[in-house]
Amino acid sequence: QLTTAFTPLKDTVSTDLAAAYDVKTLASLKRSVSFDRTNLGSIAIEDAIAMKDGATVNFESVFTALGNWATTGAASGVITAAGGTQVNVCIAATSAFTLSSTVLSDYNLTWTRVAVKVVSKNTKDSVTVTIQPASKACS
Repeated sequence: QLTTAFTPLKDTVSTDLAAAYDVKTLASLKRSVSFDRTNLGSIAIEDAIAMKDGATVNFESVFTALGNWATTGAASGVITAAGGTQVNVCIAATSAFTLSSTVLSDYNLTWTRVAVKVVSKNTKDSVTVTIQPASKACS
């Protein structure tokens, strides 16, 4: 089921992706994408995971970078498009996480798969990836 919320300042679309995964211990995996028009604008992708009783979190939240991806810190990076335009990527999670990236190419297109890996003893966790103008630093 797709849910939406549209306001003059922010639009959000959400859905539960759990049915797409053959993981018996997964209760829900809600992905929300928000377009925020305030403070120079940003796009946030949040994955909120909930496990069934007795199971703990072990998941990856992945985003695709079209352009050159460069890690700028433990929780941030920058994407540089072919024309030189840059955006900052800020990553936050409710538990400790690691970042990894893999450059992929197919159909004359190259992109980077960036994974945010969370392993915790929690039954619920979330990861938020925020893409914003390069002039706006990650906080």
